[in-house]
Amino acid sequence: MTSLTLRMTWHAVTSAIVACLCGTAPPPVECPSAVFTLHQPVDAPVSTSRIGGFVAPVSAAGGATTMCPYTVSYRVVARYDTSKPYKSGSVVGIRIELDDFFGVDAGGRDVPVTAVTVTAAATGATVPPASPGASLAFHAWQGSRYLYRLKTTGYAPGDYALHFVAGSDPRLYAASFVIR
Repeated sequence: MTSLTLRMTWHAVTSAIVACLCGTAPPPVECPSAVFTLHQPVDAPVSTSRIGGFVAPVSAAGGATTMCPYTVSYRVVARYDTSKPYKSGSVVGIRIELDDFFGVDAGGRDVPVTAVTVTAAATGATVPPASPGASLAFHAWQGSRYLYRLKTTGYAPGDYALHFVAGSDPRLYAASFVIR
């Protein structure tokens, strides 16, 4: 099992973590059961072997512990030139790789990747993705790598993002491309 321990000091602790600790403002953080003065590190064991939303116990000074939510997501690596401009009407090959937190291949045929929408960066306008085969599924290729052939008929010049989901992870991922 791949895992890591999040070690947070006050300087690295965000207000979201502090709110998770007990739902109030930064130091000293007063909670119904304890007062947290975060001079010492706060440790939270986090598993990176599964993707999705989880909770982890977080212990603070004084021995009090609470459960904080965290999400483990895929790391998406573009395996194409995201800055290369394509002609409107062409087919753009979106090649991605799914890795875990440590950069280890995490995708494959058992992790389906599905295109959801295309968004124009300048306007925020969205259109449904289209592929030559009319499928929204990326094709698994070379281990954890995937390929989606996106038809760009009618796309105006500009920057775009193809949004997609991977496996059971509810997070919306994006792969960018440029139309000239």
